[in-house]
This record gives sequence, structure tokens and C-alpha cells, in this order.
Amino acid sequence: GPQAAAPLRDASGRLRVVVRPERPDREVDDPTPGDVTSAPSVAAAEDAGDVWAEPLYPTSPARIPNDPLFPSQPPFWIAPGSDGLRAAWEITTGPAFDSRRLPVVAVVDTGMEVAHPDLAANLWTNPGEQPGNGRDDDGNGYADDVHGVNVLTGGVPAEAGGHGTAVAGLLGARGNNGIGVSGTLWQARIMAVRVTRADGGGTTADLAAGIRYAARMGARVINVSMTTPTRTQVVDEAVRYAAKRDALVVASAGNESLNAERWPAASGDPHTLSVGSIDNGGRLAPFSNFGPSVQIMAPGVNLPTTSGARGFGDFSGTSASAPVVAGTAALLLSAQPQADVVQMRDVMLRTRGSTSGLRGSGGPLRAVRAMEAAAPVDVVESERRSAAVLELRVSVSRPSSSQRRFSIRWRLRNAPQRATSLRLVAHENTATGRVVGRETRRVSATSGSFALTRRKQRPGRRVRLAVVGSATTSSGIVIARSRVYVSVP
Repeated sequence: GPQAAAPLRDASGRLRVVVRPERPDREVDDPTPGDVTSAPSVAAAEDAGDVWAEPLYPTSPARIPNDPLFPSQPPFWIAPGSDGLRAAWEITTGPAFDSRRLPVVAVVDTGMEVAHPDLAANLWTNPGEQPGNGRDDDGNGYADDVHGVNVLTGGVPAEAGGHGTAVAGLLGARGNNGIGVSGTLWQARIMAVRVTRADGGGTTADLAAGIRYAARMGARVINVSMTTPTRTQVVDEAVRYAAKRDALVVASAGNESLNAERWPAASGDPHTLSVGSIDNGGRLAPFSNFGPSVQIMAPGVNLPTTSGARGFGDFSGTSASAPVVAGTAALLLSAQPQADVVQMRDVMLRTRGSTSGLRGSGGPLRAVRAMEAAAPVDVVESERRSAAVLELRVSVSRPSSSQRRFSIRWRLRNAPQRATSLRLVAHENTATGRVVGRETRRVSATSGSFALTRRKQRPGRRVRLAVVGSATTSSGIVIARSRVYVSVP
């Protein structure tokens, strides 16, 4: 679990303490001069006869969005110290470098209220299309597909029924904008793709066309909160087309309470992820399909999200669970823009929770575990010259038989902005192994060093650790990440 914060020290390494005086506002000399520095005295309380001193520890505000409905969102969003989004947001809330590096996420559904005040700022914009001129400027077969398309008629993907708008809000309602709710991603580039008629009906050919459009136009993650009970070649081919373009299809598993396969969720392609629903207590949702074809579970019961042209409402179903997983995949990709989507999918699957009570389905999504386990990947040479690089060197000494001292040196190069914190997570054996320690330090330089003393996890045995480091700005954006392996005697 999370480790206790280290006490603060001054520039010369002396421990900083706060002293409780005998009387209010009376300065008290350092209890051990030369070893500690004293903070300003604090006012006495009722037990003013006591005198005590304790180390000062760092404090920082939790990364909580100011959206007014955020407190009513489920525990997966709001619970501190859990496996959910609030803990994941402490690592990053969106882009790794800037908004242009955000992965495009497509919502293949019933359309979207693109002017909704909690969605409008997070829309994808087609750079090759001029709005409102009635022409197909980019030659992709659709005119005026500025923020997405209606594959049946072309043009604006206007909402038909509300389903797509609800899905989009769970995935990427703008976070920390003082409006409504917070999506899984605070910042996003959402592509709206409508594949249904005005009455909400559609065909497998329309669904396949929507998946193909999304992949062709650059979506890295494609959310499909739609199912069909029949496997078809046209949908299978669309999924394979998306795979060739390194897009991940995240699909709902269906709401019939059956051990049954639904497509495209059950396609089995490594570029797809089948999502079932759990309730806010982690139990299988009564409506959710289950079984071996359901690879991962996520909350899907009464989730507040965007509704109508300007409103908000609750939404349930595996249709609600899928965008939570799709948003988490995009969150991982925003922190690791050079990764391929299969890597990020595998990270989410490796870090799933317990399958107990889920009737043969995959375990629940653990967003923060996935964020911590997302190992950095090599960048191509053209990217290497402009990408930020975090260099880590970790050495270990043995001050006692039960304790180990970690000396950590770090250097940040090519950073687009100054880092304000350095986060280290130690995994046993591999970068996706069991977490055995966490540490977050405030920084204000491009290089530095510090030491940690920890009790040895397994006395008498040599342990190999993968230390994953990330340099983060005050807004939660990870600007560089790296890992180093160290053998602990």
C-alpha cells in the first residue's frame, strides 16, 4: 500500500519540527539544537500544560475536480486511496505533453449532443474538413464531418435517443471546468460517430462502417456500447481494419444476464476488449452478461453523466461500463503516447482485480494499478530528440540486517515545462509486478537526489525491483517517465 510521507528537512538536511508551546504564541527553543529546525509555534489548546514536538510533513491538495456533481459520482470516481479514478488522477488527468498529443477516442453510437456544455470543449476536430460548406474537403467520402459523422446520411452526427451522449459523458465530460460531472478523462478528443437511424435502430453494416470511419480518421480507442447476438463477417472485418491501424475496440458485453457471447465484444482479437458491469459495491450487476467472453468489469449502475442538450442524469448498463474502460485506456495512452494499444490493453488485463463472484468473467478494472504498471516504451528516433527524458539511477546499501537504504539520483532533460513532483513506484520483479512501495517528492529543479530507508520486504532474500519514475507538473500532466531495475540484497 501507499508509504508514509517522509518528514521535511531544511537545505542543510536538518529535520524540521513543529513545537507545541506551554503558552500561546510563545517561541520555544529547538529541543535538540543542530539537529532540527523549528517551525513557528502553534497556539496552545485546552491541555496547555503539555509540551511536545513532532516532525513537519508535506501536505498537498488532492486532485479533485471542481465539477459540482462530482461529489455525487460513484466511489470509483471519488473514493480516495482506492483502485479507482481519483487515485489514477494523482498520476495524470489527461495529456502527457500537450492537447495535440491526446489520443482520439471515438464513440460509435447513436450520435452526440456536440454542443453540450460539458462535452463541447472535449470534441475532436477533423483538421481536413471545412465546416458548413457542404463539400467533402478531405476526400473521405463524407461532407462536413467536422467533429464526426452520421455514417447513414453524412454530415453532423446529431443525437438520436440520448444513448451516445450518455456514453460520451462517462468517457470524457470535461473535468475541473465547474460544470456538471467529470468523465474518466478530464481532457479528451472525442469523435462522434452515429450508426443508427432516428428510431435508434441500425444494422451490422452500419456498425462496421462506423468502426471503419473511426479507425481511418485516427481514433486510437473506439468505444462500441452496442451489441449484436450474431457474429458477422462485416463486423469482424471492421475490427481487423481497426487493428491494422492500431486502434483498440472497447465493446459492451450485453445486458441480458446471460453467459453469452455478443459481438463485437467477443471477437477475440487482441485489439478488442469486452466489458461487463459491476455495481458500486463490486458485485456483478444483475443485468450484465458474464462468462469467459467478458474480459474485464467496470462500474455500470446509476452512473451520473451528460444527458440531453444541457442536462445530466443517471445511466446504467454495460453500455455505461465500456466508456469507463475506454476512457482509462485513453488515459494510459495520454501518459504513454508512443505505446501501442495492445500494450495498454494488456496492462489493464494484468492489473484486474479479483474475479470472485463474477461468474467466470474477468476481474474489475483497477485504474490506478494500470496507471502505475504502464511501463514506458521506447520512442522512435524522430521523437527522441523532442521528447522529455527522465533519467534515474538507484543504488542500494544495507545499513542494518533488516533495513535497506535507497540512494536515488534523477535528471530531467528536454522537458517542455518544469516538473513540480517526482513519483516513484517500486514493483517486485517487473514493472507490472506487485507494488511494494510508493514515494512522491516535490521538486523544483531539473536534477537532484534523495535517500530513502525502507524495511526489507523479504529478509534474507535478494529481491529484484523495477522502479518506475514519473515527473509530473502541478496540473497532473506526466511529462516524462522511465524505469530502472535494481537488485536489493
